[in-house]
Amino acid sequence: MDEWYKFFKLAFAVSSLYETRTIPKYPRYSIDRLGNVYDSNGDSVKIYHYNDDEHYDSVYLKDDDGKPHVVGIHVLISMTFDPEYYSGCIVHHINEDKYDNVDTNLEVTDRSTHGYMHHHNDKYKDIKMKCAVCGRQFIWTADRQMRYYNDLKRGRNRIITCSKSCAGYYARLKQLGEI
Repeated sequence: MDEWYKFFKLAFAVSSLYETRTIPKYPRYSIDRLGNVYDSNGDSVKIYHYNDDEHYDSVYLKDDDGKPHVVGIHVLISMTFDPEYYSGCIVHHINEDKYDNVDTNLEVTDRSTHGYMHHHNDKYKDIKMKCAVCGRQFIWTADRQMRYYNDLKRGRNRIITCSKSCAGYYARLKQLGEI
């Protein structure tokens, strides 16, 4: 009796992964818990896979008005299966693998909490710095350091300043060709 019970329990668990539900904002489409998207005819919708760190697996869907949208699979799964989903939230991959879109690996969070999850580490510490424009000492926070180095990786040249006004002053001087 125990073997049959285990078999049916496993079969139910597997079949629930393939249960499809209509996607709330896109009623022409349905999705299962594994991220397979289907149109109203039951045909699979093409999923765009990217092999880089910048993109998530996405699909091209049309809303009620026929307006096209590119939407991440992880967002569609949360939108459909997670009762805590709300417009404007961030869908976080718990294991931080952006291609693992199973609903058990996704959680809904707000923007600040999500940023803390990804960027709170001991790599950067608050340090005293000297402003490159006005020469005043200031505390260069770990958060500003992280943003500064991320910008450098993306090819954005930044200057370390004590305030937005000093950064703006530097930008104006650079624009006028005085630097």
